[in-house]
Amino acid sequence: MRRSLWRSLRRSSPSGKSRGGTKLNVYEGLALIEQAELQDFAPPPLSPRFDPVTSAILVDVAIGIAQGLAVAALKSLFGGKPIDVRALLVDLLTNIGTLVRASIAENEVVLASARIDAVVTLLQQYNNSPETSRFRLEQAVIASNEALSTLSRFMPLSAEAYLMGSMISIATLQEFAKLTGAPGDRLSVQQFAQRCVPVMEQGIVALVAQNDKRVSAIQVREGFDGAGHFAPSGGGGHDHGVIWATASFTVDDVKTEIRRVGPNSKAQALSEATAIREQALASVRAAFAQYLQAGFNQALDKVRSIAVLAS
Repeated sequence: MRRSLWRSLRRSSPSGKSRGGTKLNVYEGLALIEQAELQDFAPPPLSPRFDPVTSAILVDVAIGIAQGLAVAALKSLFGGKPIDVRALLVDLLTNIGTLVRASIAENEVVLASARIDAVVTLLQQYNNSPETSRFRLEQAVIASNEALSTLSRFMPLSAEAYLMGSMISIATLQEFAKLTGAPGDRLSVQQFAQRCVPVMEQGIVALVAQNDKRVSAIQVREGFDGAGHFAPSGGGGHDHGVIWATASFTVDDVKTEIRRVGPNSKAQALSEATAIREQALASVRAAFAQYLQAGFNQALDKVRSIAVLAS
């Protein structure tokens, strides 16, 4: 086990104190602790909505459109064992909020997920009888644009749903280009991807910054306690004041505070709080990368491959 810079810090509140509704972990003493004892800084448990199947569906659709499969790329949405598209979109619209501790209004989630579901329904009906349902494909092109416009209002929290909506739109445009065979319609597919990629790239950058904000900056307080230690001096007594300092930060609703005493108390408290905060930030970033960035970036790369063809 890798040891941290310090050992044997005495924790004054094992279960945490409460101050103004905020959980407070206070650390006092002159020594520091083992890496294994830093349990307070793991991210809170994630919502059960984080299902690897959701990420797998994003990647599956992305691979299909990159191969030019058009509507056939959406087989995971309405294939042999169709999924609940509306529930999938609700997950996509709430997953990110669960991770970065933010949210989209419930009524907006319902509206956006319903619009994407309507597009998929049109495409499923078209897929059942392509020869007689071209009008449904044309309706899906229009409806998918409206759905994306709705999703763009909630960026960056809607980034995953916007990615799915973009890929559904690309599949729809690919299908239309296959029917017409017109070079202009093929170019429209690629140009559409070009417009969507920057939106999603900006969204993921904003989400990284939003996620980092879960770990606050360090606040330092200093003080002098004149009623400190009493020690004999010559024939009488002498009251020695105590110089103290605290350094604190929060992760979500949990506040961690380091308190030190002595002439170097500020530097000690700040140094130790900084080291612990870095571990907390690394943990928060690791969860973000595992549950969001990996699948998102893999799917986005496929959309980029379509956009590059237009340049």
